[in-house]
Amino acid sequence: MKRVYLFVIVYVMVFLCGCKVRQTAVQQQQPQTNVNNSVPVELPCHESGFDDADYYRGIGTAVNINMQKAHIAALQNAKAIIREKLGGFVSGVSRDYTVNMAGDSKQTDVHTVIESQLTVAVEKVLNDAELICEKVYVQDDGNYEYWVAIQIPKKMLVDNMLMQLDGSESLDFDADQFLKYTNDKINNSK
Repeated sequence: MKRVYLFVIVYVMVFLCGCKVRQTAVQQQQPQTNVNNSVPVELPCHESGFDDADYYRGIGTAVNINMQKAHIAALQNAKAIIREKLGGFVSGVSRDYTVNMAGDSKQTDVHTVIESQLTVAVEKVLNDAELICEKVYVQDDGNYEYWVAIQIPKKMLVDNMLMQLDGSESLDFDADQFLKYTNDKINNSK
């Protein structure tokens, strides 16, 4: 019986020591490699892709056998990134302006008009977005991988929003108050 206990104790000790050695070896290897044995890469147009105090920016990428289609799709993807960023901005500005400027009975109507007009203004600005980076790669299978970065000036966006709302006949619009709410939103998003 003593031999069985001794054998079990030796077996457990060997097992635990073996696990400890393996765990130490794994810990020593981790800084040298990651789980997937992948290599970090530099993203094309990455240096141009972040918003700052003056611009909203977006990066888009697409792959297609046709280079022109890849370019168009990458551009649309970059615009979608900016459009998504501006969705909350437009909603917030229209909500703030509506709550503070429209009467309780008109709030829903004014909010609907403002949000639809601002969406039109955003689309106009996106059509005039400046292309700030463009890179194309040919993949091994012959497909083109296209990367683009675009930007729109925040001032141009606000100016277009003001013009769009000022021209609305169904809205009693105060440009100074709207500009105040818009600038507050832009400054809070930095």
